[in-house]
Amino acid sequence: NQCPSCLAQNFDLQSLLQGGNSELIINQCRQCRRYARTDSHYEYCEPESPQLLSICLKHIPVLVKKGHASNKLHIVDSMWIWTEPNSMRLKVRVTVRTEIEHVTIQQRVPVEFRIQW
Repeated sequence: NQCPSCLAQNFDLQSLLQGGNSELIINQCRQCRRYARTDSHYEYCEPESPQLLSICLKHIPVLVKKGHASNKLHIVDSMWIWTEPNSMRLKVRVTVRTEIEHVTIQQRVPVEFRIQW
């Protein structure tokens, strides 16, 4: 038994969003530099664009699984965290809200993606 304040402090949404992986993968075509929205559909996106942010959010496993116990996660906000352009990394700060044991928890969570050719 924990009070709502302690429950919110001890709950770790980052490990839930990362899905046990230290990094998530975003595929990019080596020739045309398009990003994979699905396994068969690639589209061109400017760096740090809303379209690329949408692709990144769709690659977070816990947010796209239907019927999963954590489908009560709601994205409140998302924004880019600056990374070196040649680092082959994308970082996104996602503000997520969920309800656990009748307590609403909202946290800002950094999520890192690795660009893979």
